[in-house]
Amino acid sequence: MKIILSTLLLFFYHFVSAQEYNIAKADSLLHSIEEHEEGMGSVAILKDGEMIYQKAYGFANIESKKKNDPNTLFRIGSISKTYTATLIMKAVEEGLLKLDDTLSEFYPDFKNSDKITISHMLQHRSGLYNFTNSPFYVQYMMQSKTKAEMLEILLSTENSFEPGEKYEYSNSAYVLLSYILEDVYEMGYGDVLKEKILSSLELEQTYFGKPIDQSANESVSYIRTAQWEISPETNMMIPMGAGGITATAKDVALFYEALFNGEILEESSFEKMKEIKDGFGYGLFEMPYYEEKILGHTGGIDGFQSVAVHFESEDLTVALLCNAVSYRRNDILLGLLAAYFGKEFEIPDFKPKIVLKKEELSGFEGVYSADSFPLKITISISDNNQLMAQATGQSAFPLTPIDQYNFKFDPAGVKIIFDSEYSQLTLEQGGMKFNLEKEVENTDD
Repeated sequence: MKIILSTLLLFFYHFVSAQEYNIAKADSLLHSIEEHEEGMGSVAILKDGEMIYQKAYGFANIESKKKNDPNTLFRIGSISKTYTATLIMKAVEEGLLKLDDTLSEFYPDFKNSDKITISHMLQHRSGLYNFTNSPFYVQYMMQSKTKAEMLEILLSTENSFEPGEKYEYSNSAYVLLSYILEDVYEMGYGDVLKEKILSSLELEQTYFGKPIDQSANESVSYIRTAQWEISPETNMMIPMGAGGITATAKDVALFYEALFNGEILEESSFEKMKEIKDGFGYGLFEMPYYEEKILGHTGGIDGFQSVAVHFESEDLTVALLCNAVSYRRNDILLGLLAAYFGKEFEIPDFKPKIVLKKEELSGFEGVYSADSFPLKITISISDNNQLMAQATGQSAFPLTPIDQYNFKFDPAGVKIIFDSEYSQLTLEQGGMKFNLEKEVENTDD
């Protein structure tokens, strides 16, 4: 059933310094996204510690028609890593850890544990294989796992490289950092988070590790096929401090504001967090915005996508939390920033979607591969006549037609172009192109 959206929706509040922010432009962007069913979420923007823009759009739950509001909570995914890195630096300040402590002091069974330091793990230079990249991850991500069971999973993988050799994103490292925090503080990760950060900042709408509770104004997340469908729900004992925190946009913005303004850590500790190597610090990474380099983190878990950034030159913090994304999260962020900095930004008009018949799609079905590409891409048609793509070991994602042979998946910036002979496809992402041939089915008896 098509979702019917009201014409004027979104909740917003603006306080001190609102004249510095182009509220009408930001409202127009989010209104257009909601009106055309291109996403759902919540935004909070702080300037000099004051809220200058706060708005929620779309539904926390489509089925019950419950709208997102400024107090709706979202899973923030890997933005959790900023909190975990902050907690590690707290433990260092308190003399419970040193950055050159090795993994072997806590979990010696890991290969290279005597070489992998806390610093390596914080900066994604440990060589620990990212367990969420495993094709088996989707088989247990919704299950409750004990610490012992998770350690067994993490120990079952091979290291990707020698410690310190290079950067490679690792959720495994941050899960282990969560366990190390539990060990040195002798309490659960959620209790450490509450005692060391949340209580002092009075962030009452942030917590760790709970199943989604819609009665507590938590949103469910959605993925787009022919329509929005509820995403499977990861058990938060799996990602731990790598991605297990739930919060409001306001609370995330307040946390970032406090972190960057010296309210949580000593100056020397936070300066260490901001030391960038290969784009990454400790729980923070560098992002370009015109001539500026800003710091923040993105997040993605199930259908949730999020981003938090801070401009030190402006004392400006933006937190964008989404429970459904079709129009790209990065483009929403750019539009919100344009409303502050006065940059050019065209509000999307979201032209009517092209609908292709099943017989027009059937020729694309098959498995595509190339010697130069590490994954196989399986193209299929869902029960509701949606063309789907699935890379080896990953979840399937819907393809939106641009025309008869060109398709896209905006949340990941993917374009797929099929040839008119239905024998090959070109995959474009991040400025790269890959040509894959359709595999010929074996018809031998």
